[in-house]
Amino acid sequence: MSLPAKLSLAWRATRQLGVSQTAWYTWYQLLLRSGYLRLATASPPRRVPLSTAWVQRIPLPAPQTLREVLGEDGIAQARAAADEITEGKARLFGGPPLPLNLTLPPDLAHWTRHDTAATLREMNLPDVKYLWEPARFGWVFALGRASRLTGNPVYAAAFWEYAETFWESNPPYRGPNWESAQEVALRLMALAWAGTVFADAPASTPERMARLTRSLAVHAARIPPTLAYARAQNNNHLLSEAAGLLTAAALLPEHPRARRWRALGLRWWRWGLVHQVAPNGEYIQHSANYHRLMLQLSLWMETICPEANRPPQRAALERATRWLLALCDPQSGGVPNLGPNDGAYIFPLTGLPFGDYRPVLQAAARAFLKEMPFPPGAWDEMAAWFSPHPHPRPLPRGERGAVARARHHAPQHLPRGGEGQAAHSAILRGPHSWAYLRAARLTSRPGHADQLHLDLWSAGRNLLLDAGTYLYNAPPPWDNALTHAAVHNTVTVDGLGQMTRAGRFLYLDWAQGEIVSRERAPDGSRERLRARHDGYRRLGILHERSVTLHADGRWVVEDLLTGPPDTPHTFRLHWLVADGEWKLGTGDWGLGIGQSSGVRGQSSVVSRQSSTVHRPPSIVPPRHLTVRLPEDGLLLRLTLRLLP
Repeated sequence: MSLPAKLSLAWRATRQLGVSQTAWYTWYQLLLRSGYLRLATASPPRRVPLSTAWVQRIPLPAPQTLREVLGEDGIAQARAAADEITEGKARLFGGPPLPLNLTLPPDLAHWTRHDTAATLREMNLPDVKYLWEPARFGWVFALGRASRLTGNPVYAAAFWEYAETFWESNPPYRGPNWESAQEVALRLMALAWAGTVFADAPASTPERMARLTRSLAVHAARIPPTLAYARAQNNNHLLSEAAGLLTAAALLPEHPRARRWRALGLRWWRWGLVHQVAPNGEYIQHSANYHRLMLQLSLWMETICPEANRPPQRAALERATRWLLALCDPQSGGVPNLGPNDGAYIFPLTGLPFGDYRPVLQAAARAFLKEMPFPPGAWDEMAAWFSPHPHPRPLPRGERGAVARARHHAPQHLPRGGEGQAAHSAILRGPHSWAYLRAARLTSRPGHADQLHLDLWSAGRNLLLDAGTYLYNAPPPWDNALTHAAVHNTVTVDGLGQMTRAGRFLYLDWAQGEIVSRERAPDGSRERLRARHDGYRRLGILHERSVTLHADGRWVVEDLLTGPPDTPHTFRLHWLVADGEWKLGTGDWGLGIGQSSGVRGQSSVVSRQSSTVHRPPSIVPPRHLTVRLPEDGLLLRLTLRLLP
């Protein structure tokens, strides 16, 4: 890229991201490149005699409470998950069991100078997340669950063996596992939780507890020097690092730096929640999974430092909880795979699958809404861990169900030029199916170009879906490639994206979406939602999509593209459908799922991809249509009939 092009890109980024965010990032780069960060984190802080009494500060649920929630089958599942870890395997990102390796090559350089790419090559790993995930100690929650349920000391012994392996192979501030302060903060919280759960086990000797206490202090001291980077990102990095500092301050009150950790943590936690949760409740990263991560951090803060959440923060958490509740499928607990998704699940205090959001939503609704949107079930375990006190009263049966309550209170339409459409106004619901149409008024940088993407759910299955992310840093084509509009259920023009891709994680010239109207036929025979976006304004083209739900179960999706009629354009309509038995033809196509449900419809373009974030999708190249736009625009129509 030429120098003028780079300068132009830098100016556009500054103008669109904001001067403050750009200034924080510039300051961080100055600290890094000047060598200050290497000097500031050259060695761990001097050892200070610390009490190990901190382990009593995190409340734990009674074992009997957990047994009642899980039942015999749940207890057996928890033991099996922990036994895998004692045998040397862990289910990273909710996938199949893999070897749990915490050992890195020797002679690690300081984190500011370490060649992480070389380490990945040496360890034959496709992405840094496969190195960071085990070092987050997220697997420790499976050991702790089983330990609390059964009292078996083998699980505590396994934790200490793994912890000592990590400490020996990852000396403070050296190597890739000290590179990201967010990773450090997440590991700090996991270690603090483990120290609480295993405090009374025979393997938790005073010497080991003292070493764990010192490790928490070393972790906490790593976070403040690079807070400028977290502030520049203005996303989950900032909240995670603030939560890590508040955890250390709460558990190590006698440490000389505890007051500073607490002040920094409170400042940025409170600022972050207020500025990162939009008025409609959507989290700043436009991501369902990062939204869940934010709620989990908030639940941890409610447990470890409840004073962090003042009325403004609680109001933000109420909105955020309702926003995600509205997108939760009541039968499966799944949500649209919206935006960036690296597979993170930082407090997996449940035996339910990665894609089931009910554990977090039940706990968040209980803590921040004082209600329980789901009936009693296995998803109550996380709420018990985060709030070990009597449950609030479940909602009455008529109001029970996350979606029903969120929909009841949702505005149907927001005025043009508002802060953005509430998720509820972009949802259509039938008796057995529902759809979410993505139409966002962006005020923060998006991770995916997904305006007018459509998710369709029926009988607990995600039929028309979002590919998610898969990998951020793998070799092409999987270097965060699934963010493009061409991989979402929408229309692209001339092979262009809806926005300008300015980096692996940066889009500029944001496409703005809006809900145009929502109409219901007087006789109740149909309901229609219309939305549009301006991502192809540079071509003079406007994309409008209408989604109509008929009383007989038909879904009709119509895409209208209008613009100058004199120039030919290539239009690509993409559909990502669930795995199943289906056929592709020039006219009719069918999709059968299981033995009792299916889809029939008409479409000129269909492709098939995997819905999982753990393996790359298999792609059937879609068809393209090159035409001059008619005077009244080009209309593309898909009709789906869901079969019983």
